[in-house]
Amino acid sequence: MPLYEHNSRTIASTSKGKSAVLGTRRLAVLVLALAALVVPAAGQADPPPVPVPVPPPVGTPLPPFVLPRLVGCGSSVHTLNLNYATIAAALAAASPGGTILICPGTYGGGFTISKNVTLRGSGGTPTISGGGTLPVVTVSAGVSVTIDNVTITGGNSFAGGGIFNRGTLTLDHSFVTGNHSTNICAGAGLGGGGIYNGGTLTLKYSVVSGNDAHCDGAGIDNYGTLTLDNSSVDSNSSTAASSFNTTSGGGIHNKGMLTLDNSHVDYNYAAWSGGGIFNEPGATTKLRTSSTVNQNTAFSSGGIGNAGTLTYDATVTVSSNSFPQCSGVTVTANVCQ
Repeated sequence: MPLYEHNSRTIASTSKGKSAVLGTRRLAVLVLALAALVVPAAGQADPPPVPVPVPPPVGTPLPPFVLPRLVGCGSSVHTLNLNYATIAAALAAASPGGTILICPGTYGGGFTISKNVTLRGSGGTPTISGGGTLPVVTVSAGVSVTIDNVTITGGNSFAGGGIFNRGTLTLDHSFVTGNHSTNICAGAGLGGGGIYNGGTLTLKYSVVSGNDAHCDGAGIDNYGTLTLDNSSVDSNSSTAASSFNTTSGGGIHNKGMLTLDNSHVDYNYAAWSGGGIFNEPGATTKLRTSSTVNQNTAFSSGGIGNAGTLTYDATVTVSSNSFPQCSGVTVTANVCQ
């Protein structure tokens, strides 16, 4: 064999040996690097194991998927058993904490809400009307209820013609109008042509208007905690049913805690005192944030009759009420001039 050919083969063989050795060394370095990533250093704790989800035992019921109940929303949903002809039927079927969507229309009242629930007008402002000798809507003690975008009217009951509340009720973007309280203040002095509140009541962007009573509080008779937030109580009338009967608080009669925030009690009438608001002994009324008590009428104290605790800020206006505008109220530039 020629020398150049032998040397060529020798060189080629030597190159292949070196490549094999280098490849082996590189593989060893890679294995050590991977081991360093997986095996913790001396003194270092092992990483925590990844938890594995454990399925529930066989037969465990799944959490309910609660759909809203519907009232008067057409036959297309009947197959789901979610549509009801009356609000009372939907209430009976609703889960606690559920929502009842009420489609446009007029529905009968006279029902009691005894579970946590939301009644919400859908696609318009539905009307709940009448209750015989019962309030249109009664809210039981111990429950939390929201009524949203609904008109409540046509009530004619002993007290709380529109709403009789002993629970926690929020009235949102709703109207209470055209209701009547029949009590003439004999015995229990409850009134409230529009609303009687013996619990906690909050009005948000709502209106109580055009209600009447033969006892106190043609708009609202409050024995609990009442807050008006951007709402109004107007054009309600407390009229005497007999010569010995005197009525107070044409707009609001307060025997509890009353707060007005940017709200209005205007154009109300009481046969005796406090055409706008009457605040009883031991009661507290707070007026603030540009609230008004204007254009109310009564035999005495057309605007506010106060026998309890009354506070107000400089943004409040009490004006243009029948003379005398107020009693038991400190007169300031904006109040009771």
